Amino acid sequence: MRQVVSGTVLMLLILIGMVMMATEVNPVKGQWMGSVYIMHDGSIYPEGAPVSTSDNITYVLTDDIYGTIVVKRNNIIVDGSGFTVYTEVVGVDISQRYNVTIKNFNIVNGYDPAAGQYPEWQFGIYIYESSHIRIVGNNATKNLFFIWLQNSHHNEIIGNNIYKNYEAIRLNYSSYNVISHNNISFNDCGIILDWHNTNNNITENIISNNDGTGIELYYSQSNLILGNNLVGNSYGVWLHSSKNNKILENNIVDNEFGITFEGDSSSNIIYHNNFIYNSEQVFDFHWTSPWVSPSINKWNNTYPSGGNYWSDYAGDDYYSGPSQDQPGSDGIGDTPYIIDDNNIDYYPLMSPWSPPPPPPIVDNIPPDTWLIIGKPKFVVNEATYLTSDTSLQLTAVDNPGGSGVALTAYRIYNDTHKSDWLVYTRPFYLTGLSDGTYQIDFNSTDYAGNVERTKTAEVILDNTPPSTTITVGEPKLVANTIFVTTETLFSLYADDGSGSGVYSTAYRIYNNTYNGEWKPYSEPFRLTSLSDGVYTIEFNSTDNLGNVESTKSIQVTLFSWNYVFTDTEGRGTTLKINLAYQLFQFISPDKDYGIRKATTIRKLGRAYIVAHYDGQLALSAVFINTNLDFCIATAWDLQTGKHYILLDKMGKE
Repeated sequence: MRQVVSGTVLMLLILIGMVMMATEVNPVKGQWMGSVYIMHDGSIYPEGAPVSTSDNITYVLTDDIYGTIVVKRNNIIVDGSGFTVYTEVVGVDISQRYNVTIKNFNIVNGYDPAAGQYPEWQFGIYIYESSHIRIVGNNATKNLFFIWLQNSHHNEIIGNNIYKNYEAIRLNYSSYNVISHNNISFNDCGIILDWHNTNNNITENIISNNDGTGIELYYSQSNLILGNNLVGNSYGVWLHSSKNNKILENNIVDNEFGITFEGDSSSNIIYHNNFIYNSEQVFDFHWTSPWVSPSINKWNNTYPSGGNYWSDYAGDDYYSGPSQDQPGSDGIGDTPYIIDDNNIDYYPLMSPWSPPPPPPIVDNIPPDTWLIIGKPKFVVNEATYLTSDTSLQLTAVDNPGGSGVALTAYRIYNDTHKSDWLVYTRPFYLTGLSDGTYQIDFNSTDYAGNVERTKTAEVILDNTPPSTTITVGEPKLVANTIFVTTETLFSLYADDGSGSGVYSTAYRIYNNTYNGEWKPYSEPFRLTSLSDGVYTIEFNSTDNLGNVESTKSIQVTLFSWNYVFTDTEGRGTTLKINLAYQLFQFISPDKDYGIRKATTIRKLGRAYIVAHYDGQLALSAVFINTNLDFCIATAWDLQTGKHYILLDKMGKE
C-alpha cells in the first residue's frame, strides 16, 4: 500500500517548485569587451575597466563585462554587485590563488542546446590549484561548466543559483571543500565529483529537475552527502567505484532512480534518508550486468536511530527493540526493507525522517577574541610598531556548544584621537592617523547576550622614515663647493626619533664617468681609488618597518696635492700645494691649519710664489719646480703671534 507523504515533505515539494520558477538571467552584451586583470600589486588592468577598489581588498564591478576576470591577487573580495559577465571561455579565472571571495555575479555563456550551441570547453568560474576560495551568492546560466575545481582544497561554494547549465559543479582531485545551500535546477548534471575527490561536504542543497544526475561520485571516497533535497532528477545519487562515503538525511524524491551503484561502490553508510516515489528506489548495475562488481553497503544506523524511510515499504509497526520482538510500536518497521541479498535496511522508518529539535543551549560564557597584527610589524621590548599598511584582524570564537559569536566590535584611541565603537566586518588599518601610540579596545558578544570583557592592545603607528645627516671630516674646504682629499672622512648618522628604529643606512658615489653601486653603511668612509673631479654622494636610511627615507645628496670636489714640502731642518712644518684650484694646507707642530684657498699663486719662470692672508694665517712661500724641488716658506699665526719656517731642500712631488 502506498505510504502517505507527510506535510513536511509536501511543503518541501512546494518550496522546490518555487525555486525552479526563479527568473532566468537574460544575456545582453556588456559595454566592456575583453579581459580584466586584478594584478598581484592590487592594480586593475587595463585602465578604464569597470572594476573599482578603494583599499586593494574589495573590488566591485560597476558595469557588465563581455570577457574574463582574471584574479592574480590573494586575500581579496570581488563583488559583482549584480552585474553580468558574459563569456565564451572563462568567466572568472582563479588559478593558484589563496583567500579570494567571488560574490553577487551573474555569469552567462553560450551553452544553449535548444539553439544548437555547444562550446567545447567553457567555464563560468575556473578554480585551479587554489585554496580558501569562497563562491557565494552568484547566478549562473548557459555555462558548459559553471564551477570547475581542479586540484583545489579547502574552498566553499555557498548559496548560488545554478540554472540551465550543462554541469553545475564539477570537482577533480579536490578535497576538503564545502558545497552548501545552492539551488541547482534544470541542468544536465548537478554536482559531479570526478576522480579522486575526498573529504568533501555536500550539504543542504536543492538539486532538482536535472536531466542527468543530481549528485555523482566517480572514484571518490570519504565524502559526506548530507541534508540535500534531490527531486525530479533522472538519477538522484549515482556512485561509480566510490567507497566509504556517508549519505545521510537527504530527501530523495520523485527521481527515476533514487540511488544508483556502478562498479564496486561498497562500504558506504546510508541512513536517515527519505526515498519517496522514485521510479526505482535503488539500482545496482550488477543486477543486469553480473560481470559488474556488486556494491555492498550499510543501510541503517544502530537501534533506535534507525535506517531510511521508503515510500514503498509495506511492513507494520507492532513491535519494538533491537530485534523488533518487544511489544509496542517504535516508529521502526518490524521487518527489514530488502534491497537485495547483500543490502538490507534492518530498521526502516515508518514515517519520513526529520531531524530532532536541538536541545536548548545553556550558554553563560562569552566569546574569546584576539587581535592578529599583519605585516609590516616590528616588536621590540614588548612594544609593537606598525604602519598604515599593516592589517589588523579580529578573530572571535565562542565556547564549544555555545550560542555562537553574534558581534565583534572595536575602537581606536589615544590622547588626541578617539573613535566610536565600530562593528568589525573585515580587517582594518590605522589610516589617516598621526604617528604615535594608540590603544585598540575590542570584544565580542554571543547570541545569548554574553559580552566579553574588553581587551586592549597597544600599538605604535610609525609611517615616518629615519632622517640621515652626513658629516664631512677634515681636511676640507667649504667654499662654493666642498673640497676634499682622499684623506677626508665621511660619516653618516641616522635618527628615527620615537619610531621603530633604524634598520639600515646606505650610500653611493657617482659622477659623469663613475657610477658606484649602493653600499650598506657601517663605518666612516673615504673617497679612495677615485680620480680628481666633482662627485655626488647620495644616502638614505630605512627603519625596521620598511619606511624608506627620500634620498639626500651632497656634491664634493675631490682633488690631490701637486706638491708636498716638509721641513728638512726638523722644525715639523709641512706645506701642501694644489695648483688647479690654488689650494694649500699648512701644518705646524702646534696646529693643522686645514685646506685654504691661497690669496694668490703666481708662476715666475720655473718658480712659484704663494701669498696668503686671511686674518688668521699669513703665509709666503717660494718653490722651484726642478728634479730636486726646493721650497722656503714663512707663516704667521695672526691670533697667537707664532712664527713658523719651512725649508725643504729635497722636495716631494
